[in-house]
Amino acid sequence: MYSITSGDEGYRSRVYVEYVTARCDIPPSAVSEFAPRAAWLRRMIRYHFPADRDARIVDLGCGHGALIYFAGKAGYRNIEGVDRSREQVVAARRLNIGGVREGDLMEALSSIPAGSRDAVVAFDIIEHFRKHEITALVDEVFRV
Repeated sequence: MYSITSGDEGYRSRVYVEYVTARCDIPPSAVSEFAPRAAWLRRMIRYHFPADRDARIVDLGCGHGALIYFAGKAGYRNIEGVDRSREQVVAARRLNIGGVREGDLMEALSSIPAGSRDAVVAFDIIEHFRKHEITALVDEVFRV
């Protein structure tokens, strides 16, 4: 198993422990604050998610769960998310967005049985990986 923390625990822990705070990014205090991104997220779900609302979907690097929230509103019942930032996960819980958990993306993927997901979402995460890690990530996504 390959973890993105391998050899980088100090660097990555420092970045992700205070990911929201360090970016001066104030998490939304209510889901109504998703409004500026709502149309874009709904469109993305409509055009790129499986038609089957029972499809099993995992959102890697889900942040505070905005996509999970809108997918739920669109009728998707089996979407889960994982994010390395505890601050993001706490924000999701505060917003009552279920299915968001804290964890290393590669460890999360490796724990998912092969062929058990219908879709994997991975927005804004590639830039967090080193070049040699990208192939392992893509392989795991394909396996899942």
